[in-house]
Amino acid sequence: MQAAATFRGIREELQTALQERAAVEQQMLQGFANNMGQTLSQFQTETTGVIQQTAHEINRGVVQSIEGMTAQRSAFEASAVQAAATFRGIREELQTALQERAIVEQQMLQTTRTGIIQILTQASRIFHEQTNTLQTVGNQASGLMNDAKDNLLATLGNIDVTLTATRQTVEEDLTTFRQEVH
Repeated sequence: MQAAATFRGIREELQTALQERAAVEQQMLQGFANNMGQTLSQFQTETTGVIQQTAHEINRGVVQSIEGMTAQRSAFEASAVQAAATFRGIREELQTALQERAIVEQQMLQTTRTGIIQILTQASRIFHEQTNTLQTVGNQASGLMNDAKDNLLATLGNIDVTLTATRQTVEEDLTTFRQEVH
């Protein structure tokens, strides 16, 4: 009787200890998952802000370039009209100058376009690198959680085997003790 009560006490203490350990591990895993979620959310917010600011600066630069070129073109056209009225012979030279200026403006636009493409390509590359980094971190976190689960299951499996062996030993010792007493 006393051995059975002792066995029940040991069994209850082991069950309580296992339940407490499982609860602590669950809290740790939940805290890790919450922290990872907050980190990923903050990273996404910061990346979006940088991309939006870059796009705004690019748009502002393009608008200023267009306004400057429009003003220059208007000035050249006004000069050409005035010069044509005063000096008919100079008209061909001004047309040539306007064509050359158009080529220069086209080159400026092409340079601006190339710069914008480079900035967008770089931003895209950085975004993909950050995405890959986040995926790697997520995979590692998932692996750690799976390892923790496997360790917990292995520990619980070993405890079950230990409890069964302890129960059998106690039963055998009790049977031997009863036989010796009789």
